[in-house]
Amino acid sequence: MAKLDFVTGAGNMAALVTPHAVFRRDTAPGSRFRLESWNPAASLDDIVKNTGFAFEHADARNTAAMTDREAAALRELDPEGLFAAEVNA
Repeated sequence: MAKLDFVTGAGNMAALVTPHAVFRRDTAPGSRFRLESWNPAASLDDIVKNTGFAFEHADARNTAAMTDREAAALRELDPEGLFAAEVNA
């Protein structure tokens, strides 16, 4: 039986976003997360192996690259690039 070490969110979450993947779920009670997209630097197999829960992924695709506006906002929020350094570690 799988063991959950900790819960980072609970309740009526409609999305779960990590540096590696974006999961979405319907808000209906009992619905499960499905993989919407994943970071192209990882493979779908990597996401499946490193996610602690089962999920549907038939319609998943690579996450789109950041727009110039999104990249500018990230640079403003994280001028030292600490977030990117953590993700790429």
